[in-house]
Amino acid sequence: MKAQGLFWETVFCKSILHEFPVFCKSILSEYAVKMHLEKPTYNTTRSVGLLPLRVSALVFNSVTYTGEAGKNKEAEQLAARKVILSILDTSDSRTVITEIIKSKVKVNEGDSTQSGINPMAESTAGTIVFVPPAQALEQPLDIGSSSTKKRRKKAKKKSRDDAQ
Repeated sequence: MKAQGLFWETVFCKSILHEFPVFCKSILSEYAVKMHLEKPTYNTTRSVGLLPLRVSALVFNSVTYTGEAGKNKEAEQLAARKVILSILDTSDSRTVITEIIKSKVKVNEGDSTQSGINPMAESTAGTIVFVPPAQALEQPLDIGSSSTKKRRKKAKKKSRDDAQ
């Protein structure tokens, strides 16, 4: 019966890691501290291709793991997730890491600033009203941003040069 509980805990943790990779670096760091291991080191490089993505290689416990491609910080999170998944699948200390993962979920459950950790969506029962920013109200309509001014100045100069 205990093995079945551990199985479902592992499944739960894996689903959390896939849904919210933003927690992976902190989970892995906390695991390293609790297990008295050296902290992970990341080496992120730009991947080959059209999109500006990065791939992160992570050295943890003398083993190198390569994550999936992503944006700079995301690439590190994905590499950390790969290490955590490996620990969940093979390590005798998987109970330690499952407790860390569950604690991250509990801490962030009520925090709406995290990326959707609370599965219940809140309904807005009122009318949505647009309120323009105060800065936009203070600025006269004919004056734009400094980049707009620069473009206009450049266009005027070009038209004067063309006229000569």
